[in-house]
Amino acid sequence: MSAMRKGKIFFKWFVSYLLVLTPAIITGIVLYQKTLAADLKQAGRLNQTLAEVAAGEIDNQVNQVNICLNKIALDSNVHILSNAKGSFRAEEQYYLYILHNTIKNIHLLEQYCDDIFIYFKNTDTILGVNGVMPYALYDNLYNKEGQYNAGEMRRYLSQFHYQDILSFYTEEGEYLLFTMTSLRLGAGEPTATVGVRMKREFLSRLFENVRWDESVQMVITGKNGQIITAAAEAENEKNSYITTEITSSQSGWNYVLMVPRTLVEQNAIQIRRRGVNGLFISIVIGSFLSYIFSSVNYHSLRAVVDRLKGPKIIENEYQWLNSRTEQLFTELKNTKKNLKESEEQLKQFHLLQLLEYPCGFPKQEIASYHINPEAAFHVVLLIAVEYEKPLREDSELSIHENTLRRFITANIFGEMLEREYACELLQLKEQVAVIANLSESSEVVKLEAVAREAGQMIEEKFGFGVMAFLGKPGSGVGGIHTSYLHARKCLNGYLGGQKSEGWKHEGLIEEIEAYIDENYPNPDLNVAMLGQHFHITSAYLASLYKKQRGKSPLDYINDARILKAEELISQGASVATAAKETGFRDSGAFIRVFKKKRGITPGQMKLISKE
Repeated sequence: MSAMRKGKIFFKWFVSYLLVLTPAIITGIVLYQKTLAADLKQAGRLNQTLAEVAAGEIDNQVNQVNICLNKIALDSNVHILSNAKGSFRAEEQYYLYILHNTIKNIHLLEQYCDDIFIYFKNTDTILGVNGVMPYALYDNLYNKEGQYNAGEMRRYLSQFHYQDILSFYTEEGEYLLFTMTSLRLGAGEPTATVGVRMKREFLSRLFENVRWDESVQMVITGKNGQIITAAAEAENEKNSYITTEITSSQSGWNYVLMVPRTLVEQNAIQIRRRGVNGLFISIVIGSFLSYIFSSVNYHSLRAVVDRLKGPKIIENEYQWLNSRTEQLFTELKNTKKNLKESEEQLKQFHLLQLLEYPCGFPKQEIASYHINPEAAFHVVLLIAVEYEKPLREDSELSIHENTLRRFITANIFGEMLEREYACELLQLKEQVAVIANLSESSEVVKLEAVAREAGQMIEEKFGFGVMAFLGKPGSGVGGIHTSYLHARKCLNGYLGGQKSEGWKHEGLIEEIEAYIDENYPNPDLNVAMLGQHFHITSAYLASLYKKQRGKSPLDYINDARILKAEELISQGASVATAAKETGFRDSGAFIRVFKKKRGITPGQMKLISKE
């Protein structure tokens, strides 16, 4: 091959690798743009979620505070003590003691509380965690150098409050005061005010537990616009923050989440930088690998072509190699198919030997199938397809129908039996044989029930009957042959018109019809129920009855029901009543069968009988 031809092929391969790489590069660019937009959108969602989580945490604590206020404000001891004038009498000291213990217990349980107190206006007294004291002393101890003096705070506590919040500071720090007034019964003016004092930093710590970056800030304002918590640096540089605002449905507070713009932009810049660098590296590495692969693969494939084609001259090596590869794969597929068919034929031969001859095969070979040589019993089930008319061997239609019916029978019986037993299925010339393993001889009853169910399914779904002949269970591998001989004897007896034990009885047809005449009002009466009652398969019963009467048992059941229905309708019964008393589950089925048998509907017959 000339150097120019080699160069052309090499160049085509190299370009093909680059073309394969091009969609990946374009996809990378598109993905970068989509990822960047998604990152910005996700940041907004994250901020919204963070604000909702933080609001939920804070609202929960505020709700706990309100519960505490309500509990104390509704305490009967508070109402009793609020009646005091000037000072508390001796008999009221007991109520002070009980109320003081209640406040202390609540304070121990609720860690968010810095202090809990009750201000009694009539006595100008504070009952708090640390005991009872005049308001002036309490203000001096806990409100020293505060934002509000003693008079301003006294006036605030003397007013009416319902879950109000006051933000203030003292020399010890910044606080939030939650207040609620306890009204004296029969009086319209506030007599006692319950207060819960909380440090601002407690709410800040709740937010810090959920925020995803230290630079993220939150501002909380009350219902009247009062600032409850705020970040100092955020207030001065609001334009440099991306804000997300939500309003709590519980407390009515506004939560404003503030994320620095630089934080989001920094993530976007990193994504852009990594995307560009990744694309550049991919192009460089892809181009280099395209060159290497083109060179290596060309020489490798060239060696394969030379070995396969021999001295033959080929114009288009790639097309020839592709065609030759497809041919090799087709041959391999056919070889595997033929091998599988050969294995199946060998398996069928071995199973036939087990049926026909008492001598067996080595246990190792038998165990490779679904036949357990160590099983206690083996049983053979012979299944024959029953035809309404004799099938001629020279008829292509008859041969096809025969084969199709045996195929359906083998598949349905095989699938249903394999659910319950380890068994093997064998296609004989005219029948289907099943070899099953049994751990106990009593399992034959269950096997008969499964075979009866399979025969009934074939009759209902495909419209033809089958006959199942079960041999006696035999022990050991040799029991397969003895069970097969017994099943074959039963089959030959049936085909020759002989009566086998348990299959035919004198007057069986008359007994079947008498049973139907007695039980036709039962909506569950069908061919399967007849088979169970007379201890024969439904397929065999249907076949035997049709040979004797020229129609199916189901036709006789419907005839008995329609005959009784005519009698009821002529006596004035409604269609629904006639259907119910003759064994039909609903009026629709009754009308369909009635019209099929009589050519008119029950309603039309009812009109005729009236005339």
